[in-house]
Amino acid sequence: MNSSSLQTYMAVHTVCLKTNGKSTAYVFLYDDFSDEDCLRSKITPNTKAVFIETPTNPLMQEADIQKIAKIAKEHGALVIVDNTFYTPVLQKPITLGADIVIHSATKYLGGHNDVLAGLVVTKRRAAV
Repeated sequence: MNSSSLQTYMAVHTVCLKTNGKSTAYVFLYDDFSDEDCLRSKITPNTKAVFIETPTNPLMQEADIQKIAKIAKEHGALVIVDNTFYTPVLQKPITLGADIVIHSATKYLGGHNDVLAGLVVTKRRAAV
């Protein structure tokens, strides 16, 4: 089972409803992030973004950012990656095709669990 967090879904759903009055559709790719046909079948003309948490929490499942980004871009969708676990030290999603990268800087980037922070990184201003 895909372990993307319910809290992430609820946050995205709430922000989308508050900012533009639109709902979100959340698609889980169960078990195998490498299933290209599954991802392609889930993307519709209304899909605006594909969200990846890699590795996932708590099961630490990996996603191939390059492969997913290629498919998303074929459909004109942005790619958003939660890179909290790997940090920019171990993985740079922008170089792998992501448009937006988020980090919970409270975790590893903060170092000592004594800060409360988050980061949003984009490769172009218009992505936000």
